[in-house]
Amino acid sequence: FDVSSETPAELLLVVDRSGSMTESGQWMELQRSLEELLQSYDDSIAFGLLLFPAVGFNACGVSDVSVSPSLRSGTQILDLIDRSTPLGGTPTAEALMKAKSHLETLPSNRKAVILATDGGPGCNDSLDWSTCECIEGSMCTGFAANCLDDVRTLNAVNLLRQASLPTYVVGIPGSESVDDLLDRMAVAGGTDQ
Repeated sequence: FDVSSETPAELLLVVDRSGSMTESGQWMELQRSLEELLQSYDDSIAFGLLLFPAVGFNACGVSDVSVSPSLRSGTQILDLIDRSTPLGGTPTAEALMKAKSHLETLPSNRKAVILATDGGPGCNDSLDWSTCECIEGSMCTGFAANCLDDVRTLNAVNLLRQASLPTYVVGIPGSESVDDLLDRMAVAGGTDQ
């Protein structure tokens, strides 16, 4: 996006706060990176925030957008991230669909999603745990939420692109086992380099 345009771009940060984000310091690194990004562009880009999964007992739930894209939202976003505790699964497809629904309500035609995640998407209970590909480092036996939800997640990215909402994919350290999937998501989102 051209940040010099009179109309600010609206970027919705869709941030993975699953339990694995604490394993190797990813959450702290993400906080530092977002602080740099928001301090640099807070006055020229309208940032918003959707954290997933939702807080509470539903490890695969997704809440609504916490901060709708607006200029100078950096302090609010950083405060929410600072107060968040990574826990639960990785319902990436559902989070992307929530992002789409929210962005479609905004009048601007300069909107996009920035997805930051450290691992494979999961939380699709319709998958068969006995035959699915399991997310690396997880056990699927009796628990479909740990099945790799690649097809549904790629479909969500395609739906975003069809709605003229590009998806930028940021693989946080720990995502190496799904690099190929994240690359395919970037291609589907129209943002591959």
